[in-house]
Amino acid sequence: MPPSRVTGISLIDAEVTVNFENGGLSVFGVATPDQPALWTAKGTPGWFFGRPILFVSRLDKASVEAAVATMSSDMGGYWLRYYNSPKKTKAARAGAGKLKVASAIVTELYPPRKPEHGCAASQVIITDGREFSLLTTTPSWFEKTFSEMALPFYYGPSFLFVRKLDQALIRKAVKSMAEEGDHLLCLYDTPRRTLPEVLSEFKSRHFNPTQPA
Repeated sequence: MPPSRVTGISLIDAEVTVNFENGGLSVFGVATPDQPALWTAKGTPGWFFGRPILFVSRLDKASVEAAVATMSSDMGGYWLRYYNSPKKTKAARAGAGKLKVASAIVTELYPPRKPEHGCAASQVIITDGREFSLLTTTPSWFEKTFSEMALPFYYGPSFLFVRKLDQALIRKAVKSMAEEGDHLLCLYDTPRRTLPEVLSEFKSRHFNPTQPA
């Protein structure tokens, strides 16, 4: 079934609202790639996760409109549905069930031996036996790679940002994520993929005219 046509886009306080012809909405956050460094800076827990964030090289309406235009035509508008995440109320957060994390192991570290500037996969197992793979990155690696790849925008699987690719820190981040129930673990789950692969594929699909879609 074809996606519903976009009839309006608004950008207010780093939040995007997309209106559809059928009366539906998609609401999500937007940021530039330098922002995760602030989200994980000293004085914070050292990690950041939450609803999906659209990253744009410039935080202006033209950049957001270009991203939304691509999102609306990509996979039948799937990513606009994936990104739709109005802010939760306190009551909704309080009602989340808590899960217990059995293990959280860092794998696929890149570049090797650079825990303060790199990316990895966090392999998570919760006590009910389910397993999740979370794309994990330091803010510095993501910002540098975004710039080097000259991406106007990025949307796709969500990333867990951590100040350092440290086993103990990532475990604390995952435990905090699990306290909100399994919604975020399911949302972030990206098995058998690495962050360099995800970003390279995204660029090839959308910004390389010689690459078939």
